[in-house]
Amino acid sequence: YRPDLVLTDDPQWRYCRIVKTDVAYKVPDWYKEPRSMDQILSGGGKCGPRAWYGRFACKSFGIPTWGCKQPGHAAMTRWTTKGWMTCLGAGFPYSYWENRGGLDFLLETQARAALGTDQMYLQMVLRLEWLAIFYKESNKTIVDKCMPSSDSPWWALSMMQRKTVARIPQSKPARQSDNFKIVQTHIETVQAQPDSLETIHRDLTTGRITVPAVAFGNSSRKADVMKSFLGGRQVFLKEDAVVAYVLNTDLISPLAERYRLSCRICTVHRFEQPLQLTVSVESTAADNSSTLHEIPIPYTMGMWEATEHVEVEIALKGNTTLSFARPNQQFGIALKDVELLP
Repeated sequence: YRPDLVLTDDPQWRYCRIVKTDVAYKVPDWYKEPRSMDQILSGGGKCGPRAWYGRFACKSFGIPTWGCKQPGHAAMTRWTTKGWMTCLGAGFPYSYWENRGGLDFLLETQARAALGTDQMYLQMVLRLEWLAIFYKESNKTIVDKCMPSSDSPWWALSMMQRKTVARIPQSKPARQSDNFKIVQTHIETVQAQPDSLETIHRDLTTGRITVPAVAFGNSSRKADVMKSFLGGRQVFLKEDAVVAYVLNTDLISPLAERYRLSCRICTVHRFEQPLQLTVSVESTAADNSSTLHEIPIPYTMGMWEATEHVEVEIALKGNTTLSFARPNQQFGIALKDVELLP
């Protein structure tokens, strides 16, 4: 549906940006039981459901998250290659979760990352905390606001120790053995793929015409081209997007002028307005004509599916232009290709 949200170089919003682009801020539309994540993506939600879906998106790709609340709001935090970051809300000073403040959590992650191993963290930090527990000291001011208290000296020492080690530059990982093989992830494989030229073509045996989504001649600014996990590229049609494809006469079978047209699409919202298709036939005479068709958009739940066929007439002489438009839409749909069967 949106490979660009996975392939982005922004570590903070990789995977979870879909909340900002596709989860509407509104009263959620729970239309079936039990409640599920696909209903949030399709029907929207306010801060709570949006935070749930953001954490779900990250965890689906193995990214650790720490759920967080903020005054009058729900947000999320996540691990990144640059450390832990907050999303969908304010920063760590305003965050808390299960009686723990965001600053205390962030400080622990920084200290653990700097020390590198659990054993080092145990020796340098946890032993001080165990002494505090032994002497029955309170750590409330530390976990709430990351502030030491003179009534809890051992907790104060452990907190200052964390601050000290958090400033240590992180060491580079040890050199890997020459016998160790690095496995390239699927995402890295897609990122490394060169962009190939995708053109409109006809199968000489069946007469089927395949129109790659990226082979448009004209488009509005609302059509985004991106790499596809199916291989090649795909087009994301945003609200009010328009794309047009020109079929030259050499692509048309001389034995057929009526074709069944379908689009391979991917959607994540239950209710989408039909795709508007305008078929314009150029002619040497003054009687150029165009016909308007509506293509119903199915709810594919993030999978690739073909739309229902619509019957269109293609000129045997002169070029035919297929123009697809999405007027008055809130969210986008993904388009992989268009197929015409004689």
